[in-house]
Amino acid sequence: MNILGNRTFYLTETHKSTIGVSDMPEKNELANDISKDFIKMLVYVRNNCFRRASVPIPLNQFAALCALATEQATSLTEISSLLNISKQQLTTVIEKLAQQGYVEKHRDPRDRRSNIITLTERGRTILEQQNEITRHNFLKGLDGLTLEELNSFKKASQAYLDFLLRMYH
Repeated sequence: MNILGNRTFYLTETHKSTIGVSDMPEKNELANDISKDFIKMLVYVRNNCFRRASVPIPLNQFAALCALATEQATSLTEISSLLNISKQQLTTVIEKLAQQGYVEKHRDPRDRRSNIITLTERGRTILEQQNEITRHNFLKGLDGLTLEELNSFKKASQAYLDFLLRMYH
C-alpha cells in the first residue's frame, strides 16, 4: 500500500515540472523532490487525520470557522481572501453559520457598509471538539510507534516546523 492509503495520488503536468531554486542542478532536483513529498504529506494528513474527524457541518462552513479562529474578528473580504472564495459565496456560508449560532455579525464602526464577523462561544466549542477528535486520531496512530520511533518523529517534526517557519517568515 502506498503512503496515501487506498487513494491514488496523481501529479498533473504542472506538478511534474521542475522549478529551479538555484543554479545547482543537484539542489534543484532535491528541492523538487522535497516539494513533491510535501504535497503527498499534506494530502495524507488531510485524508487520514482531518477527514476522519467527521465534521458535523459542511466543510465550507467549517473552513470559515477555522479562518475566523486564526483571525479573531474580521471582515467578509478578509475571510474570502483567506479561503480563496468569492465574497458572494462566503456571505451565504456566514449567514448559515450565524443562524446556527456559530458566528455573530456586527457593523464595522469604521465602515458602516461592512460587517465584522466573530466566533461565538458555540463556534469556538465546535472547533475545540474537532481539534480534540483530530488530535485523538493522530495519537491513535502514534500509539503503534516505539519510543525510539517517537523520539525520531519528534525531532523530524520539530525540524520540519523550523524549516517551514524559516521559509515563510
